[in-house]
Amino acid sequence: MEHVGVSLGMPLFYNLIIIEFMDSLSNYRQRALQSLEGNWGNAVIVTVIYLLIASIFQVGLESVLPFSKDISKLSGGLLSILILVPIGWGFLVYFLRLVRHEKLGVKDLFAGFADYARVLLAMLLKTVYILLWTLLLILPGIYKSLSYALTEYVLLDHPEMNGEQAIRESMRLMRGKELSLFLLGLTFIGWAILSIITLGLGFIFLIPYIQTALAHFYEDAVKEDRGAIEL
Repeated sequence: MEHVGVSLGMPLFYNLIIIEFMDSLSNYRQRALQSLEGNWGNAVIVTVIYLLIASIFQVGLESVLPFSKDISKLSGGLLSILILVPIGWGFLVYFLRLVRHEKLGVKDLFAGFADYARVLLAMLLKTVYILLWTLLLILPGIYKSLSYALTEYVLLDHPEMNGEQAIRESMRLMRGKELSLFLLGLTFIGWAILSIITLGLGFIFLIPYIQTALAHFYEDAVKEDRGAIEL
């Protein structure tokens, strides 16, 4: 009878863990919406500007560069990397600053150019590492991309760190949290489908929503780490 009681109790125990886990993921989305309240306009404007710049550099450069087709592709790709990488970093940390209630403007999208070399090298290093892991197998590549996911935020908070150090700090903060971040991303799939149905227009709202939730995820990871150190 005692064994029966234990066996009956285990499913309930696991169900409670799953419910608590899903509640924590839902909490990130709720907090993201709270942070965006009153800030949706600016968040959407910054997102549209970022997407327009990305589209121009990824599609338009080949047609305007005065070189042969192959050289134009290569030159356009290099220029895109040199310009879009720091802008992409500025786009991500914009939402971390939003979560922290800092005063923001469109100019913050270009903050990466103020620390150009460090940001560029760090983001390129992160991309190379993920590609190398992905060449081995897809799953290790996905795992490492999750492990490196906080690198951009670490660069903002630790100006003394270089790219390698920021990646390692991201790995440390993410230890044991990879599945949580992966599942958090999955919770937005329904919204992504709706955005596709709207011919992509929904993404100008979904992208800020996701990025703000990720910023809250980082903040919690840092707080948890500080709590563990104090203990």
